Amino acid sequence: MKILTASNYYYEKMGGIEMVTHNLVKNFRAAGHEVRWMACDVREAVRPVSADDVRLRCWNFTESKLGFPYPLASPFDLVKTIKQVEWCDVVHLHDCLYLHNQFLYRVARIFKKPVVTTQHIAFSPYAQGYKNLLQQATYKTAGRALLESSAQVVFVNQTVQDWFQGFVNFRSKPFILPNGFDPQIFGPLPDDEISSVRDELKIPAHSPLLLFVGRFTEKKGVQFIREAALKNPEWHWVLAGEVAEQDPRAWSLPNVKVFGPQTQRELCRLYNAASLVVLPSIREGFPLVLCEAMACGTPVAVCRAAAEAVDGLSELVLTIDAASGNLTETLTAALAHPEKLQSLKPRLLEFAQERLNWKAVADRYCELFAALTSGEQSSREITVKHPALG
Repeated sequence: MKILTASNYYYEKMGGIEMVTHNLVKNFRAAGHEVRWMACDVREAVRPVSADDVRLRCWNFTESKLGFPYPLASPFDLVKTIKQVEWCDVVHLHDCLYLHNQFLYRVARIFKKPVVTTQHIAFSPYAQGYKNLLQQATYKTAGRALLESSAQVVFVNQTVQDWFQGFVNFRSKPFILPNGFDPQIFGPLPDDEISSVRDELKIPAHSPLLLFVGRFTEKKGVQFIREAALKNPEWHWVLAGEVAEQDPRAWSLPNVKVFGPQTQRELCRLYNAASLVVLPSIREGFPLVLCEAMACGTPVAVCRAAAEAVDGLSELVLTIDAASGNLTETLTAALAHPEKLQSLKPRLLEFAQERLNWKAVADRYCELFAALTSGEQSSREITVKHPALG
């Protein structure tokens, strides 16, 4: 099968959607399919170029100047889109809003190629009112049109699906496929290696180490981490991600260490060394960080939407509502009983290993693609189950 996949950026950006796309593409190829990955080529982030990449020149000032990731592909590269759609059997889009995905879906309609859209997030509030208005308007116009025309829409959790069902008339019934993790990369490490990581970070073995992984934006709740770090100087924080709206290095707090985007293997070491992974997002889909941390057996604190994304998950994670001011209170209570956090480890590992696995997720997508391209089955009749959802 010939699969054309499109995302905003490539995985050198270390964003959640990009890493999801990377893992799916890797597993599609491992299953024997031809896959071409089309995304914007951000020159400041370098990765080995694959022969199957379809890299688009772009302007990325919306992120560098305005703080939200919305690259504008060069119109001179649009001919690439037409050729790739003509080549493929199925088009797989990641998110409905991005401008190039919008163009790609229109070309796919001309060539009558089935489009599968994976929607990772719903409306996410910003502090700036104009961003909220722009986001709402785009979702309910261009975003709605793309989702209604897609042969199949896949959501990463129930909360995201519920938001869109309020105004989108789907062509076929949507379903949910949560994110996964790569078991060849993420898993528990030996105690001596964990001690080595803490030594490198200069954090004592029994001191609380709180880890945040993600872009440094208000949407991800980085501002709440600053408040918690100020109130609790005995807590050690490690923040790994890309500077966007905020730069935590400017806080100049001695208990906060800031790193740029990390490779997956480097993240595995950090997850294992952490007492708790904290994601104080105002709103989340089903963050990849949650899967990866659980695969390492590390407890996680997340917003309610993410905690309720998969059946049984809320019993294993801490639920926080950082916007209401309960972050410090929740973390204080959890860190006061490290033995309880430690007791979660085997349950987290079991949950992740049995129910969150990229190969299983990719296999379900391949079932869907095959059904849509075979001509033997209407998209309305497709039922694709994920082990996490029964």
